[in-house]
Amino acid sequence: METTIQAVMIIATFSLAHERFLEFVRWWIGKLPWPVVSNALDHATKGAWAWVPAIGLSIATNANLIDAFHVDSDHQPLFFTNYLGGLPADPRAIIGCCIMGLAVTLGSSFWHDFAKGLIEFRGKLLDASARPEQQLARAALRPVPPTPTEPGLVPA
Repeated sequence: METTIQAVMIIATFSLAHERFLEFVRWWIGKLPWPVVSNALDHATKGAWAWVPAIGLSIATNANLIDAFHVDSDHQPLFFTNYLGGLPADPRAIIGCCIMGLAVTLGSSFWHDFAKGLIEFRGKLLDASARPEQQLARAALRPVPPTPTEPGLVPA
């Protein structure tokens, strides 16, 4: 569960960075005297083709989503080892970058909300697993009932 939450947080962060990068590029292109380029860029980044720049940025930065689910000996995702370490070299890394690019197109708010939901779910699971120990602890703290003093009484 922890690895999944870390991976979703990586996607949310990369998605946010991707959105800000595209906003900067749109702003910069908008300053140029070529409205055709500006309109084409808006169409490419907001329309049905929005996945193209997302995958391009993922490959350019080596943002491999598969590495986000694998950890090194220090229990850190391999994502941080390879991110910004040059272009992906093997097919697995290229596929991981393409998956990251497609995931990013869902938007940072989606991934933020998804991560928040996972964290709340983990909390509920931890609460549910802690309940038996809490019940035993409360039972151990209850006072012992008094023993009957008359010979015919049976404790209930």
